[in-house]
Amino acid sequence: MLAVFKYTKISQWEISLPPPLINIMYDPKQHADVIEEMKSLALKGDEVFSCIREKLTTLQTDMDILNAAKQQLTKDQQYFKNKIEEIQLKLTSPTLENKKLEGKVSEKQVQALMFRIEDGIVILKRLISEVVYTWNAKILEMSVKKKG
Repeated sequence: MLAVFKYTKISQWEISLPPPLINIMYDPKQHADVIEEMKSLALKGDEVFSCIREKLTTLQTDMDILNAAKQQLTKDQQYFKNKIEEIQLKLTSPTLENKKLEGKVSEKQVQALMFRIEDGIVILKRLISEVVYTWNAKILEMSVKKKG
């Protein structure tokens, strides 16, 4: 076996670095898209919670366990609704509307508010996925106990 390595000197002509600050411009259309995404997330969340509630009512298990599960589901659903209301308040806040009208000075503040709103949407998506995951496990556990 033989390994050969060659060394060739490279002439460096210029280095091009990205700017130290990346500007992201706020698009007013983004506001309408965020509102539509919030509506669809609220509907998906309600659908998930109603499906879980339906599944709980079809389970034939101990009433104490079933009542405790329903109470926990109600708490989870209320937490989800509170998060949606928080984001909707930010979306419809007079501060956001006033900043949009003020011009260039407040453009960065509008961007910061929109970034916080988008972060909240990501948290909502994660919350829905966590609810599905945990309730799938709980319902499976309850159905296994019922059979056992």
